[in-house]
Amino acid sequence: MKSNFFEFFLLIAGLAESVRFQQWERLEGKLKHVTVGASGIWGINSGGALYRRGDGNSWQVVPGGLQQIEASKERNVWGAAQKHIWRYNGITWERADGWLQQVTSGRSGVWGVSHSTVWYRPYTYGDEATIGETWEQVSAYPLMKWVASGVDLVLAIDRSGNLYYRNGINVSQPTGTSWVKVEGVPLLKQVDVYNSVVMAVDTEDNIWSNVIEY
Repeated sequence: MKSNFFEFFLLIAGLAESVRFQQWERLEGKLKHVTVGASGIWGINSGGALYRRGDGNSWQVVPGGLQQIEASKERNVWGAAQKHIWRYNGITWERADGWLQQVTSGRSGVWGVSHSTVWYRPYTYGDEATIGETWEQVSAYPLMKWVASGVDLVLAIDRSGNLYYRNGINVSQPTGTSWVKVEGVPLLKQVDVYNSVVMAVDTEDNIWSNVIEY
């Protein structure tokens, strides 16, 4: 996985005039999904077990079986299991309405994918500590399989592995205006962003991390 892919993307997205990456570091273990936020690094292995990597350097098992999990800058943690959507309130998991295959939480709010359609959770923009209101449809095309919520930035991966970003996201228009395909990018499985930290999982379930300077 080449660092210039992320540099190319962030320049297109208008986030910075220059972006520099340090050397990629591979972490121990195997996960099918990984996310990073203020509450640490969270991951799920191929057996569905949930792990968290906090201030230490080892993975700790966390109760709760999820298929996918997402941690945000403000310690909001959302997850999906059997298409049910869950939010961690710091003590236990609470269920949100609706059905999603994948959910993401960040400064651009809570987003999700169901049957290749992208959805947004109203009143979650700004990474607010709220479960929000009923889901609002954002788009049905391109056919997406993954979304990631950042700072006025939402990334998406379509069913073929192509990367997109959502144009026009801001506080007055939290769902943005259109999807823009990023050319020259390797086909992706999963990616997440927290501040300057990028976490990714490749097709062999290897875990990668990088730091962006911009």
